[in-house]
Amino acid sequence: VDIQGIARAFWKNVKVGKIAQGGSTLTQQLTRNLFLTPEKTYSRKLLEAVMALYLELRFSKKEILELYLTRIYFGQNGKTSIFGLARAAKEYFKKEPADLTLPECALLAGILRAPNFYSPWLYRERARERRDLVLALMREQNFINANEEQKAKKHSLSLPQFKHFTSEMDY
Repeated sequence: VDIQGIARAFWKNVKVGKIAQGGSTLTQQLTRNLFLTPEKTYSRKLLEAVMALYLELRFSKKEILELYLTRIYFGQNGKTSIFGLARAAKEYFKKEPADLTLPECALLAGILRAPNFYSPWLYRERARERRDLVLALMREQNFINANEEQKAKKHSLSLPQFKHFTSEMDY
């Protein structure tokens, strides 16, 4: 539980007069996705924080991350909802997660914030900008060097065909 993040979000929410920002950690997001509703209330946020603390007492950070990565929503491809990293690697790149390149990993990490808003099928430029931001943050935090960042940013977004709904019968 990130007290500073929650306090920052609370202050911004007070300023705008509604719940507009979260401040959730990865563990809190997992808790919300597994056990709670997406309603934006302070009582749900408090319950989410308590449940996240319980998860962190029972499981290691690695176990929580693994659970998160198998359940997180990565977007939509036609009528197919994409949940989990393995499914996302297959839908977006026709690959196993271990075979993803740096720019592909950065794209998937980037779209997690808002998968449909950053959909590389629907909003190619927006998705590319988000991927490039993730790469810049990776360099700033010394996960990659400047050369790796520049090389990855030059990589095109080559994706398989997007599956469009063809009729109302597809629903």
